[in-house]
Amino acid sequence: MTILIILAITILVLWSIHKRKRKRNLILIHIQEAWENISPKDNSSTDLEILREEYKTYIANKNSIDELTWCDLEMDKVFLKMNFTSSMAGESYLYELLHKPLFEEDELTERNRVIEILTNSSYLRTKLQYSLSVIGKSCSRSLYDYLLNCEELKTPNKWPHIISAIFLFISVALIFYNRTIGILLCLIAIILSLVTYFKDRAAMESDLPLVRIVGNMLMAAKELSQMTDTNLSCYFNKIKVSQKLCKQFKITIRAISSGVTSFASDMDIVSDYLRILTHIDIFLYNSYIKKLKASYKELILIYQIVGFLDSMVAIAKYRKNQLYFCTPNFTDTLSIVTTDIYHPLINTAVANDFTGTRSTLFTGTNASGKSTFLRTLGINALLAQTIYTVHATRFETNFYHIHTSISLKDDLEQHESYYMAEIKALK
Repeated sequence: MTILIILAITILVLWSIHKRKRKRNLILIHIQEAWENISPKDNSSTDLEILREEYKTYIANKNSIDELTWCDLEMDKVFLKMNFTSSMAGESYLYELLHKPLFEEDELTERNRVIEILTNSSYLRTKLQYSLSVIGKSCSRSLYDYLLNCEELKTPNKWPHIISAIFLFISVALIFYNRTIGILLCLIAIILSLVTYFKDRAAMESDLPLVRIVGNMLMAAKELSQMTDTNLSCYFNKIKVSQKLCKQFKITIRAISSGVTSFASDMDIVSDYLRILTHIDIFLYNSYIKKLKASYKELILIYQIVGFLDSMVAIAKYRKNQLYFCTPNFTDTLSIVTTDIYHPLINTAVANDFTGTRSTLFTGTNASGKSTFLRTLGINALLAQTIYTVHATRFETNFYHIHTSISLKDDLEQHESYYMAEIKALK
């Protein structure tokens, strides 16, 4: 009998390993095929509202693009077109990055260096994307908000669960002395255990997707920190702390998460019953919250580095999808000189040349492309100062604070005329 049990466990473990390897190979093939595919990515799962709220609440600063300019330039559409990120950390970082034009070239050239490394190294890029893909993107709440406000998270009262577990243990032991009373008490104990368990488990449910994502992010960061590529070692070394954190969180997250995650295995189906009877996941959830509050700053650092690397992969893919692009040449003169510039959202866009050394007036008939060309200049000026990428063959410019006032509307409910809307926008 013992041999059969050992054999069954061995088969289950081997089958689990086989499934994991097969899944890994399928994901790697999908990643490689997606890189070669020039069609736009399906971003229907991207929740722009969560990204907007997260950005407005925690990230926006005085150098950020204002909301009117962002809407005028249709930057949500531009963001979605380049959102080839694999994780919610990358998605959030890319959204933030596009809002914050830089005014020094050093950081821009560093971004360009990383983008070019990931473009040219298929092995590194694929390995990076595989690690990032386990984090996940679909969640109804911002991970950054969750980490930043983890001090407000409340833990369930542990005493009802301790009493419930003790009562169950005593009733089971009593069966060996008095079967009738023992079984009766055992049934009562199980009912009590179920009631107390699911009461607090229900309160935990809303946090579980983010708990899993934290675990997945730590697993991804641990894999990244073990990479030996010297070109990106400065980023991999910064998240070495993830190896220690991953060890601390691993058992906790695995126990309190239901379903299959990066931490989970086929044994979770069996362990579900054990968790319900012992309430071990409730106790470990309390432990998880304490660890989270103690190490949230390190987790935010990991989140930002993972997001940066993921967004750089997305920009590399975005560049690959373009007809042509160039990197900007920043000068000290207050001018914009560009050749063959085009609008990134128009598939059959007509390229134009432009030289502007002072205030410029555009004139023309209705629907002749004046606003489109203004948007073309605005979008490319912004992309030059954020992702070091311009849809042109030449782009020479200075660093600018970019403001637009194109798509203003009157507001009858607020008794605001079109003229007043323009005055307020200019102010």
